[in-house]
Amino acid sequence: MAKLSKQQYVAIAAAILIIVLLLLLPRKVLDKKDIVKDQLEEIDGSHNHDFTIQSLIGSIPDESLRNHIQSEYDKYLEKSSNISKLDSLYSISYTNNFPELAASFYELKALKLKSEESWLLSGDAFFNAFRYTQHQEFKTLLINKAIDAYNEVLKINDKNLNAKTGLGVCYVDGSSYLGEPPMRGITLLLEVVKEDSTNLSALTNLGYFSIQSGQYEKAKQRFEQILIIEPKFAEAHLYLTDISLAMEDTTKAVEHIEKYKNMIENPATKQQLDEYIKKLLNN
Repeated sequence: MAKLSKQQYVAIAAAILIIVLLLLLPRKVLDKKDIVKDQLEEIDGSHNHDFTIQSLIGSIPDESLRNHIQSEYDKYLEKSSNISKLDSLYSISYTNNFPELAASFYELKALKLKSEESWLLSGDAFFNAFRYTQHQEFKTLLINKAIDAYNEVLKINDKNLNAKTGLGVCYVDGSSYLGEPPMRGITLLLEVVKEDSTNLSALTNLGYFSIQSGQYEKAKQRFEQILIIEPKFAEAHLYLTDISLAMEDTTKAVEHIEKYKNMIENPATKQQLDEYIKKLLNN
């Protein structure tokens, strides 16, 4: 079998990474009601005055969707004890690809409930918004809101490893926006693994960050460890495909693609993977 050139490995690895991401994926002014005035002002009082629930609703280009979300939000303002309305608003916003607005509804829910679970949901929502927002001007605000939410969880329960993992990932992924070195986040993730050596989320992120920094042997060890803990964690085989390609081990790359393919049911994805295997074997 002829070896691929370095450029070919990079191109194919990038294509595989796209598959990973695809599979893992994913303004009318109102008078604020007194009953939710404090919570709304806490959200709307950010330094970026374009980032408010009301302005985010107003920026939705689809008039029908905008009016629907506005109507549902008005109903919440009329009866703010109806917390389930915020879950519905989150779902509508997230499904229609408005992650910043979705996160803001979960933040409002957390400000009302002040519970460990609600703050964790808020942190996850803001981090998701940070990763997928199309508005670069919101990036710094979003990552800081995620960090604040995870810290609220840890104030309630400093043993919450999901929040600690989320915080670690924020410090690594958001390092360029926070002006801090990513090692702060890596340290937190290592602390999580020290407390729980089977924590898949922390291990996966440590493995992913090792790939990003070119530490392929370390990344390989992480994902192999994950598969020992959870053999059905299919995505680990995709990451190991990337690692094998980066280490110029085509045979191993094909082996991991085959294993991944045998763990999924989607015929279209299986066909797409077969095409990648052919390309790898024919070069």
